[in-house]
Amino acid sequence: MTFNDTDYELFCYMFTHGYTKAELITIFKITEAECNLLINKFNLKSPNRQKKLGDLYFCPLCKEYKSKNDFYKSKNSNHGIFTYCIPCHKTYYKKRKLQPKNRIISKAEIAKIKYQTCSSCNITKPIEEFNWGKKYIYVSTRCKECDKKSSKKSYYNLLEKRGY
Repeated sequence: MTFNDTDYELFCYMFTHGYTKAELITIFKITEAECNLLINKFNLKSPNRQKKLGDLYFCPLCKEYKSKNDFYKSKNSNHGIFTYCIPCHKTYYKKRKLQPKNRIISKAEIAKIKYQTCSSCNITKPIEEFNWGKKYIYVSTRCKECDKKSSKKSYYNLLEKRGY
């Protein structure tokens, strides 16, 4: 697509006012590479990426700056807090918990499966040579033999790491 000056201005305005890349790609009918090129060309910064403003932190869901006390603590993040503020975090994870897990299949469907390919050795084997997952809801992706080898390897690596 050819952009004129008005399109560039509109693209810049929309990106800096919270539109995501996916939304801009569908609106302007451009590829992801073209979208990234425009963002880099104009050195655009998304408001969703602004994490900290002084002592205030940005929540991308409610799009507000809040104090550090309004976020749950997290040892894994750079700032020591979760990405979402406490109310947004609660609603997000409640919604996420209610969504059906796509990997769970019924026992009847599993009973129909006779053979499966191991993700480690890429050999198709009978279903009996695979471990069952939690509560017999799904079948493991690795065969028992590869699973045993992997567990043994990680065990010895852990011992070596700890200095035993």
